[in-house]
Amino acid sequence: MARAEQQEALPLLAQRLPNLRINGDVIWKPSTVAIFGPEHLPIAF
Repeated sequence: MARAEQQEALPLLAQRLPNLRINGDVIWKPSTVAIFGPEHLPIAF
């Protein structure tokens, strides 16, 4: 369910914030079997 919500939300967010960009270093979570992704994702808009 969360993945489906994310797939809907991210494109909408990108449309509403056209200047959205990564603003710094991305820190990734240690890789596991089921959970992965950034731990820290600084953005600016």
